[in-house]
Amino acid sequence: MRISFLLLIPFLFAACSSTKYQEPVPTELFQHWKHSYEEQISQGSESVYRPANFMSFPPSRFRMEYVFNQNGTCQYLELSPTDAHYLKSCRFSYDNRVIKLYALDADETLIKTLNVLTVLKNRLVLLEK
Repeated sequence: MRISFLLLIPFLFAACSSTKYQEPVPTELFQHWKHSYEEQISQGSESVYRPANFMSFPPSRFRMEYVFNQNGTCQYLELSPTDAHYLKSCRFSYDNRVIKLYALDADETLIKTLNVLTVLKNRLVLLEK
């Protein structure tokens, strides 16, 4: 009896652990996304994104882009006042349908928060804050 109780102790600790459950990142997210603002129904804060190779996007002065990699790194298109936009490296976290982009500096400064409304193979809808 005593031996069986001792065997149960590790399982009790595991069951009572305060480890937070983290939702896995949808595999469909891992690709290069471009803002497809031509598809937006309203001027609200919901943004529709399509894979970069989804179609030939019409010319635009600035079209936001995100690249999400499986190793937790990402890139976003940095707006330049001289129209010399470039992809800037960062890292991201994903939890409860929220993507947070962090700078690759010592403080890991929060750059942007994106709420994922829809993520499919060919469509990503974000609520950008």
